[in-house]
Amino acid sequence: MLKYAAVASALAVAGLATPLQASAQTFTPASGPVTITGSLLIQETTTVSCDVTLTGQVMGGGSYIWVTGGSFAPGDWQCGWLIGPVGFSWQIHPFGAQHVIVYGMEITTVLGSCSGTPYIRWSSDNYSPNSSTMELIEVTIGGASSWCTLTGSLSVSGVTMQ
Repeated sequence: MLKYAAVASALAVAGLATPLQASAQTFTPASGPVTITGSLLIQETTTVSCDVTLTGQVMGGGSYIWVTGGSFAPGDWQCGWLIGPVGFSWQIHPFGAQHVIVYGMEITTVLGSCSGTPYIRWSSDNYSPNSSTMELIEVTIGGASSWCTLTGSLSVSGVTMQ
């Protein structure tokens, strides 16, 4: 019994005791430009559809994507005029194997603005190098007068997550 305890202790210290240990995810390649495009439904007092374009860079040796600019366009007429992304720089950080967290996200809206730190599903395309997708399924961020709910799919070119 003592031998078993000693082996178990040695494995735990070596980090081998848990077969489902989480590994740190990073973006690949570790530097370079990133473009995010797609369509979002933005629901506040009403629901509008906006075409999204965001640009940025992979930073920190692949530890995050720094979103430095972007715009919304129609879809609906409000996009790009009343509704759009602001407050750059946003940072997209890996959170496990299939999710990311976006820090500093802010969107101007009809009632003012919505901002927050959404948790978003991420999937890398194994058949198309440096191509991924961010899936927003009723992602909620706080607003000045009301919550904003975001739903849609954004294509991410220039990077995958591993």
